[in-house]
Amino acid sequence: MIHVERGDAPDDFVRYAADYWEEFMGKSPRPSAWTKARKRKKMRDYARILFNAFQGKCALCESKMVHVSPAHIEHYRPKGDKRFVHLMFRWDNWLLSCSVCNTSKGDRFPECEGLPCLIDPTREEPSEHLEFVGVQAASKTVRGDETVRLVNLSRSELEDQRRTWLLLVDALLLLLKYLAICFQVFAYEEQLSHCEPQMNADERRRPVCRTHPRSSAVCESCFPRKNPGKLYLNFFNKPDRGFNIKFVRQ
Repeated sequence: MIHVERGDAPDDFVRYAADYWEEFMGKSPRPSAWTKARKRKKMRDYARILFNAFQGKCALCESKMVHVSPAHIEHYRPKGDKRFVHLMFRWDNWLLSCSVCNTSKGDRFPECEGLPCLIDPTREEPSEHLEFVGVQAASKTVRGDETVRLVNLSRSELEDQRRTWLLLVDALLLLLKYLAICFQVFAYEEQLSHCEPQMNADERRRPVCRTHPRSSAVCESCFPRKNPGKLYLNFFNKPDRGFNIKFVRQ
């Protein structure tokens, strides 16, 4: 779960919402009226706007709709609860949800110390209440723990999706490291072309710059300093194989 900007309601939303309320709810509000209202063309248009605002992902579990189920307009404060029926056509009460989270949440809306237990990703920063340890959803607060339980963020399907993404990220990081090393090798080969190695009597050796042969240290114009956390060349005397170049990290 991440923070999402829902955006403002469409220009004509308030007018159509009032019309739908009058037509389908009347003087005796019924949650079942939602089934009829959502078939209207305007409602489908609003659902599409909501879909784009949430980038096609469930606001609660972040699953792509095309991967798990059709998109649902989820009422943060459930329309099936008599306390919140009047919020059925409120834009700021709508979330995009997959069918699994929608069904798991149902009409439950418990409170934790006077606040809704379920985190609203459009009004709050979920990272203050939730974190992920590997593929598992972990809670930082009581509300985070209740959110995991209400929409079942620990279900096996979600953990499989997270595992797949973590493997992809690891593969990309390895590729970047490989490319970085290739770049370092190329850069040092260019530097070595301007310097002539010179063997010392001891086991270790130090390259001496041909341009500045009297210098006891490596010429900084040819070899950069050993910066912490960066790759640098280490030279070792190999009597049977000449000398060896090794990349090490300081």
